[in-house]
Amino acid sequence: LDWRRAWCGSKFMLDRLEKEHWDGAHKIRTLEQTLTRYQHGGEAEFPKFATAVEAYAAFHWEHMRTEEDQVLPLAQEHLSPDDWKAVDTAFLEHGDPMLGAEAGDEYEALFRRIVNLAPPPIGVGPEAR
Repeated sequence: LDWRRAWCGSKFMLDRLEKEHWDGAHKIRTLEQTLTRYQHGGEAEFPKFATAVEAYAAFHWEHMRTEEDQVLPLAQEHLSPDDWKAVDTAFLEHGDPMLGAEAGDEYEALFRRIVNLAPPPIGVGPEAR
């Protein structure tokens, strides 16, 4: 009975993480939109942008913590060497699982843009006046 409970809990967690991959794409679009509004609207738009950055960072951090603290230990316990070879192959053939293969380059460009435009402490852009 304990293994069934553990499996159901793991299945629920994996389903939640998969949904978060889709949610992450939506949050990236929100970042893009708030960045554009900040670029065109000036300082008055910065608080909305900063809030979007903080929300995405918190979301992504929690998602990664779940993967690293819960999923990876289960995988290490239950996957065979052949399973790990299949995992390695899958990761080499695909991009960031949070964004999808096509979004990887776009995400990196957006990240660089945010860092270069946003004032400290979020980025390295000019100081807000």
